[in-house]
Amino acid sequence: MAEVWLFYIISAVVLWAVTTIIDKIALTKHVNAFSYLVTYTPLKIIIIVGVLLFSGINSTLPHLLAFLAGVIAVFGYYAYAYAMKGEEASRIAGLTSLYPAVVAVLAAIFINEVFPLKSYLGIAMMIIGTILISQKSSKIHKMIPFAIVTIALISSLIYGIEQIMSKISLGSIDTWPFLASYFIGNLTATLLSLSVPYFRNNLVKELRSLNKRTFMMLESASVGWTTAIIFFFYAASLGPITLVSTIGITTPLAVLLLAIALSKFWPNVFKEEIDHRTLAFKFFGIAFVSIGTWLILV
Repeated sequence: MAEVWLFYIISAVVLWAVTTIIDKIALTKHVNAFSYLVTYTPLKIIIIVGVLLFSGINSTLPHLLAFLAGVIAVFGYYAYAYAMKGEEASRIAGLTSLYPAVVAVLAAIFINEVFPLKSYLGIAMMIIGTILISQKSSKIHKMIPFAIVTIALISSLIYGIEQIMSKISLGSIDTWPFLASYFIGNLTATLLSLSVPYFRNNLVKELRSLNKRTFMMLESASVGWTTAIIFFFYAASLGPITLVSTIGITTPLAVLLLAIALSKFWPNVFKEEIDHRTLAFKFFGIAFVSIGTWLILV
């Protein structure tokens, strides 16, 4: 089944790259993290209703784990969104893609997924690569601010825990019932976020201010993200979560290429630092990530 799960996770990576670009535009120009999250709600509800009508869910432990994974994923998203708003998309995508290291450790402990030493060397190379991606230029003092780095790493930690919980759940239930429970968890955390006055007060105002073109852009991101999540968890149900998670770390390469294209052709829409020294550091970082991926998969 290796070819099958590889196909789905690579498809998810491509979709995540596109939605990361939209994330940057939306979070810096149009809405806050909570309002953006709300635009993802309709499609989640459609999936939940569809599963309830055709297969149903229950209160067993696997469904509870899926629900909790959905809850903590929202808080991982908030950390990601805050970091994304403060820095370049390609660099934040790298820092928030460190979750395979968390997954590798937790998978070995909780589900007995143990790999050869070279695989763990590959994960270490990926971490080095993402640090290189975080450089603005060849000058060391132009690193991403420490606070942003910390928040991005917290996002990776949360996503790593979420993926292990999801893998354990997927070991006992099918993908669609899992997704329904997962999205119910998402929506529960979204409703809890209404207790934050800033989110609550700005929600209606921001959504009303969106023109049709912007609204369609946000909904297209919703479709892309949801499809990527479906692909990711289907891949996770078929293959080792450590390897599935690790393939996801290649997202920054696609993000970087898209960001460069947008910066060149639509500089007023999306700005990315693309001087030659900065690009050299970023591509060197991506090379480390790619070699690390190769070490894990061969």
